[in-house]
Amino acid sequence: MFFVSNRQLVVIFIILMAVSAFFLLRGYSKVETLRVEAKSIISKQHSKERLLSSMYASARERSLLLMSMLVEDDPFELDDLNQKMGENARIFIRARADLMAMQLSKKEKDIFAQQQVLTSKNAPLQNKVAEYFLEGNKEPAEKLLLSTAVPGQTEVLNKIKEIIDLNNKTTAKAVEKIDLNFLQASQNFQILGVVLIGTSTIFIVFSMLISRQEKKRLQILLEKEKKVSEELDKAAEKLSYQASHDPLTGLLGRREFENRIAQMLHRAEEGCTHAVLYLDLDQFKVVNDTSGHSAGDQLLREISTVMHTCIRKSDALARLGGDEFGILLEYCELDLAEKLSQEIINKIGDFRFRWDTKTFRIGISIGITLIDDKTTSLEEVLKHVDSACYAAKDAGRHRYQVYRPDDKELSQRESELDWVVRLDRALEQNRFELYVQPIKALQGDTSERLSYEVLIRLRSDDGKIILPGAFLPAAERYNKMVDIDRWVVTETMRVFSENPGLVRNIGYCSINLSGQSLTSKQFLNFLVEQLSLNEDVARHICLEVTETAAINSMFQAVKAISIVRGMGVRFALDDFGSGLSSFEYLKRLPVDFLKIDGMFVRDMLDDNIDRAMVKTIHEIGTLMGKQTIAEFVENEDILAEVENIGVNYAQGYGVGRPVPFEEIYLKPALEG
Repeated sequence: MFFVSNRQLVVIFIILMAVSAFFLLRGYSKVETLRVEAKSIISKQHSKERLLSSMYASARERSLLLMSMLVEDDPFELDDLNQKMGENARIFIRARADLMAMQLSKKEKDIFAQQQVLTSKNAPLQNKVAEYFLEGNKEPAEKLLLSTAVPGQTEVLNKIKEIIDLNNKTTAKAVEKIDLNFLQASQNFQILGVVLIGTSTIFIVFSMLISRQEKKRLQILLEKEKKVSEELDKAAEKLSYQASHDPLTGLLGRREFENRIAQMLHRAEEGCTHAVLYLDLDQFKVVNDTSGHSAGDQLLREISTVMHTCIRKSDALARLGGDEFGILLEYCELDLAEKLSQEIINKIGDFRFRWDTKTFRIGISIGITLIDDKTTSLEEVLKHVDSACYAAKDAGRHRYQVYRPDDKELSQRESELDWVVRLDRALEQNRFELYVQPIKALQGDTSERLSYEVLIRLRSDDGKIILPGAFLPAAERYNKMVDIDRWVVTETMRVFSENPGLVRNIGYCSINLSGQSLTSKQFLNFLVEQLSLNEDVARHICLEVTETAAINSMFQAVKAISIVRGMGVRFALDDFGSGLSSFEYLKRLPVDFLKIDGMFVRDMLDDNIDRAMVKTIHEIGTLMGKQTIAEFVENEDILAEVENIGVNYAQGYGVGRPVPFEEIYLKPALEG
């Protein structure tokens, strides 16, 4: 029979304990490593989020400050708003510098590079708008602000938001990786459990043979193993909570908020409605700029508490980033959503934030949209509620706005966004078409060959022709005019190069240029290149720019016009007479033609003032060596009157309607 001595039993027990200790230390080390890794990742992503939110908020605040300058007349207030613009610019630059100093992915760096290009383009425009406001030049300031600066800043904000979304995706991937590591650690602890069970069995069998001291040591190891196991389960819960909640306020985060909306869409019930609120604090930047980020963070915590008191226990309140919040009201009709929104507005209006010796009043703007069984997507919900919130801000802030499909202003905002996509697709698929309208000489040799203005049309998916009034406003607002102007110039040059008889049988072709193209260095280089390749065509080209575009960018306009006129191209100043200082600026613009604004021409037979304006513009233009063109000559009577005044050319339905370009260059008389 095999006997084991007490000493041998002790040695066996020590070996088993050593094995257990090895697995215990290995598991504990893994858990500690995971804890440090999770803390580092969360801290890094939080820092990125804070800096991105600061960039987003300061960039958007610059646009809002410019909008405030639009309605402000007091020079001291204007100067104060201008100072705040500078402060926001510095905050933006510091935040971006801190972000670039962090470890960024290649994709993040690429997006930052795109954002920097947009910012370097748009910041001078914003500064120019502010300069105009400070000088009291509201009209050019408003034009530049609404047509270029605001859309440009929207592109900057979109790029920053793209980085925020990328940051959120990176966080999600990191959480998934940590979850996997925790699973592996759990498997190690399972192995440890098996070893400990075996050790415990041996301990029971030989407990009578070992000393009290050895028994106590084993008990300590068992307690330590239990403690480590418990710590692992707390760490897992904490990581899950941090992945779905905002670390500053403890509210739901953007990803979890969007997940909950998506869940509501998946289980939408007929006849049931839910409401989504998008909330944006007013004056938050004042607190951040005057008292620092610590004050701003504390304000967000206190505001979160105030909002919590206004909603139901079943409602979900989330911080979406920066000073933006979201609320999901499940099973909520519109009247209740409006009531809760107004309660939030009232309570925040009564709330006073105190920091050191300062006291601040805060406002909030809220957008509301409903979810029902007809709502199709998360993107639709977010677009609608975001549009409604911005409408509330535009209407004066500290109020709510309900998204309604029949709201013309909201529909226009979304329609213009839809047009951006359609215009990009039209350019890719070459769906634009050229039309021309004749311009007739009225003085001297009236048998002179007809000239033409080139017009653009869009062919829709169903084959219908869409007039430019439907899509050009959106193209101008969202900076698509340069691409469209490039297409028109390229296509016109192609027609001339393929139809040499066209050059011999027309006076000139007039092509419209937008203000965006007129001030674009890249477009000017493109235009010079096109004209260099078609030197014999250049003298048959007339470029039209509107009076407003030329005046708003006088220096760039004079430079561009001078360069292109040196290549034989003529220039016409379109819509002349609608500006306040038309004749003063005309002395500085090297143009060949003045196109008299059609608003004077079309009613000149019935309105003596309009007739006098047409006559005055023609006479002064003639003194300055410019030829005149009357637009909107709609019938033979108007044609006779402008000819009697001495206007050089006429254009309108009384001369000829627009026709496809090919009807002109495919005529047999022009062949060869």
